[in-house]
Amino acid sequence: MKRLQKRFLDFFFSLVAVVVLSPLLIGLALMVWIRIGRPILFRQQRPGLHGKPFNMLKFRTMRDAIGPDGQPLPDSERLLPFGKFLRSTSLDELPGVFNILKGDMSFVGPRPLLMRYLPFYSYDERFRFEARPGITGLAQIRGRNNLAWADRIDSDLEYVRNYSLSLDIWICWQSFKKVVTRSDIVIDPSCSMQDLDVERSDFLKVVDLSGDDLVLAGEIIKAGLDADYYLGTVVSATNFPDFFAEISSAGSRVLGLYRGADLSGVAQVVETGECIHLNYFVLVESERGWGASSYFLRSINKVFAGQDIALHVDSRNLVATKFYAHFGFKEMERLKYFMMESSGGMDLSSLAVEKPEQYSRFGISHFRVEGELVGLIDDRYISINERNSVSVVDVCFGIRSGMCIRIPSQLAGHRSEPVRDSFDVLLMKLTAHE
Repeated sequence: MKRLQKRFLDFFFSLVAVVVLSPLLIGLALMVWIRIGRPILFRQQRPGLHGKPFNMLKFRTMRDAIGPDGQPLPDSERLLPFGKFLRSTSLDELPGVFNILKGDMSFVGPRPLLMRYLPFYSYDERFRFEARPGITGLAQIRGRNNLAWADRIDSDLEYVRNYSLSLDIWICWQSFKKVVTRSDIVIDPSCSMQDLDVERSDFLKVVDLSGDDLVLAGEIIKAGLDADYYLGTVVSATNFPDFFAEISSAGSRVLGLYRGADLSGVAQVVETGECIHLNYFVLVESERGWGASSYFLRSINKVFAGQDIALHVDSRNLVATKFYAHFGFKEMERLKYFMMESSGGMDLSSLAVEKPEQYSRFGISHFRVEGELVGLIDDRYISINERNSVSVVDVCFGIRSGMCIRIPSQLAGHRSEPVRDSFDVLLMKLTAHE
């Protein structure tokens, strides 16, 4: 009920503000255009309610200026006199009323900080995102950028836990007094404090995994992938974690993302000579949606600087495909697969099933048909690859009814058995120079 009341008041007063302040907004927009140039508005993606990103609006206060290294100059060198005036009077925040009207922000709440800070909040600190971000907040009236990060975040948490209408009114009044007296104004925050991700750089670590950590890595991979995505692959094997630790990880580099003492993400990297290939890239559930995936992938990119990165992803995994595309991966090719069932009466024992000791204890084996190898997982899943022949496919479908078969679509065109599921496997690539 409190949230609905707060949202109604935000909507009503932001609508009033847009109408009443429109002459001021137009005047300031013209001044920004004349004094600083276009674009008039500064737009930047920030985390909002529940950490979901939105585009925050402010009046632009800095010019675009690039140093000899191709990177933007420090804020202090790009900030113009009129921009300093806008910041010192907080007038640069006025376009935020449109964010409030839309529902992305509130008048009062935790300030929306940078997206790249998301992975560096503790699990408890993420509670600050249970409220919409605000133009002002408890931390702002207690010192704004003069507060240490721990004190700012504690103030945000205190506000979210103790929200009331009277508290909002008090914060608005205190904020008004600070704007009028121009107290606790910091024109360039980078001069007074480190960025949160710099101050907390030891919160997250990317390290090489070995020993028992590889078994845990295998467990994270299996738990982190939707079962439908790995049916008929080695991940569906009962003892995949042990298989990953003892067999699959050999000849590759397995990197882990640690949050403190907890292993939170796993990436298996294989160097092919032409590029590196990400066989697996998985984070635990509690890290998803909080920027850790981007941080982990950026860290891998730094470790293998100058090399292209390739990976395969199931088209049904829309979150993953969207994430990789946003990161800069481009689709290179796709191969359609079907999930089907065998319909014959032939028993597996009549085939030349081979269970090498090094694989069989993990539930992974294969059989030979006309000299071609066909994968067999836990005696339940048959994995046909694009190199197998049509005659081998026919033999596989002649096995006892109920065996699940993962097969490239081009090899299944002549079969009449119903398709249980179909999907594409996408090859995506991130080019180093891009």
